[in-house]
Amino acid sequence: MAFPSHGITHRPTVTGTRGMVASAHPIASLAGARILLQGGNAFDAAVAVASTLNVVEPYMSGIAGCGYMLIYSAKEKRIRVLDYMGTSPHQATPDAYSTPGSNEEGIRSGMVPGACGGWVSLLNEYGSMSLSDIFSPAIEYAEEGYAVTVKNAFFMDGASSRFSPTASKVMMSRGRTPLPGEVLIQKDLANTFRQIVRGGTDVFYRGEIAQKITEFSHQNGGLITKKDLEDFQVEWHDPISIPYKEYK
Repeated sequence: MAFPSHGITHRPTVTGTRGMVASAHPIASLAGARILLQGGNAFDAAVAVASTLNVVEPYMSGIAGCGYMLIYSAKEKRIRVLDYMGTSPHQATPDAYSTPGSNEEGIRSGMVPGACGGWVSLLNEYGSMSLSDIFSPAIEYAEEGYAVTVKNAFFMDGASSRFSPTASKVMMSRGRTPLPGEVLIQKDLANTFRQIVRGGTDVFYRGEIAQKITEFSHQNGGLITKKDLEDFQVEWHDPISIPYKEYK
């Protein structure tokens, strides 16, 4: 227990012996802890956290995003890098960004989604649980809703003037963005996760979800095409390293 100098208020020091989960939102951290308690490994928990962040922190995280993972496999005693950074669409030429700022904001600023491929690739390589179990927390919170935080409300309200009609339908179902404490429900997102549970990455990059992405892109002046999605692949790398004393 850590006590302040005045000795009145305190908070317990967080400790753990078998595992620990940290993320940008407590609900997402609880989702990861839930997977660990059910017998899942760290890789299962990581995807549970990431998918739940899509629900509770959609302005920072999502299955249509992209990124990297630096992972360590205790079984293999090996460090690896999983690269699921999306590529630029084939139509992303300089002329496509003649409107100032269109490469930074708006439908043409996005890359080909990589997170779905990255998450599922990680689980195919190192996961120990089913997609159904791992995505279960995210599906539950999207289907049943979660209480919006002050931070959620701040970011959603700040972005509301730029919402597309489809985003407004979800984020402004009350005619405005939700206030702190109000419950936000995202049934379409829950259904998206269910489709991925059933169909894996094929449904996202070649199937029904891919079709919806490309149709939306075309109808709204975007650049992502069916071929962009079909061509996307994640990459595994050995990390760049340097020696430091007896370490690498």
